[in-house]
This record gives sequence, C-alpha cells and structure tokens, in this order.
Amino acid sequence: MSCWPPLSRRDCPPPRATKGVGITLPAVPPPVANYVDAVRVGNLLFLSGNTPAPGRKYKGKVGRDLTVQEGHDTARQVGLIMLANVRAALGSLDRVKRVVKVFGMVNSADGFGKQPKVVNGFSDLMVEVFGEANGKHARPAVGMAGLPSNNAVEVGVADGDDDVTHLGAIMDGIGRDHLLAALSQPGLDSRRPRQSRYAKLCKLATCPG
Repeated sequence: MSCWPPLSRRDCPPPRATKGVGITLPAVPPPVANYVDAVRVGNLLFLSGNTPAPGRKYKGKVGRDLTVQEGHDTARQVGLIMLANVRAALGSLDRVKRVVKVFGMVNSADGFGKQPKVVNGFSDLMVEVFGEANGKHARPAVGMAGLPSNNAVEVGVADGDDDVTHLGAIMDGIGRDHLLAALSQPGLDSRRPRQSRYAKLCKLATCPG
C-alpha cells in the first residue's frame, strides 16, 4: 500500500488524508522578514501569508502576464507550502480537524475580476487533502495592486486543531481577553462598554467565561 510520506509516525495516514496520495510537499522556506511561519492560539493554528516556492515560473499580474489557469496553478503551489508549514508546526497533518479560514490575495491586472477562480487552486487542494467537510473553508479572494517579489498569489490560513468545529470552539481557542482587545480597536463604538459588546457577540456562540 502506498502512503503519502511522511504525515505521521504511523505507516499510513487516516482515510481522509490518503486523498493526498501522490502529492509531494516542498521544503519549508525560511521567513523572509520579521515574522514566524505559524502561531498556535488554543486550538487554532494561524499561518503567515505564503507565496509560491522560490524558482516557480509564474510571476506577475493575473489577467495581464498570467492566465486564470496559471494563477490557479500558482495558488495550488502556495497550498503545498502551507501544508508543509502545517506539518512542521504540528508534526502531522493528521492533527488538523478542519481548515477554518483562508485569505486569498491575487496580484491582479486592472479590471480583472476572476480572483475566486484563481484562489480555487488553493481551496481545491485543501478539499483534496482533508475532504469536502473538513477542507472547505470561509474565504475572501481579493485583487491586489501588487504582492512581494511580484508573485501572482499569496494566501493566509487558520487551521483548526483537535475539536475546533464551530464558532464557540474558535472563540474558546482565541480566549476572552483576545476578543475584548479586538472589540476595543479604533473604529468600534467606544461609548458602549466592552463587556456588553462581548456579551452581544456571545449570543451567537458559547464564549469563555
């Protein structure tokens, strides 16, 4: 039996990950500036934005220098690096409960509006590896005037580890203090107490105490 190596210490990954058979993960490139590749907060793993591996041929603006299909292929390349980062951070892709949130950025020519089709290259890979239920995710796909090193696509991700399956668990993972800090950011109505704004949001989910 052929397994996708090396996802874990076991000979083979569980059925949901065997959908990745035949996929080779690249080496994890080092950070190029003052940041880290991954930060875990509770049961969530947040990944820094990634672009394709150095040397990949597709660079430039999609809709001018690249076709939609070439952009789609580039987004898939980004997905492979993201999976390698997840494996490096957690030790195994088996530990990923589901992909929660993806933020896709496409280096776009003026008037280009097919960013969702481009970022599908990333999203399709997540479904291929983790399955329909666990690989599909919340996702914006936006056009950018430019990206680092003139790359065509950059993607950032939040993955759920262990039992992260709903908003309540995500909020438990982030923690009450983090949520309150977010609620106090400029632009929000500072006339209302932070606690009441927190309580209002908690009507939608199970919040930490």
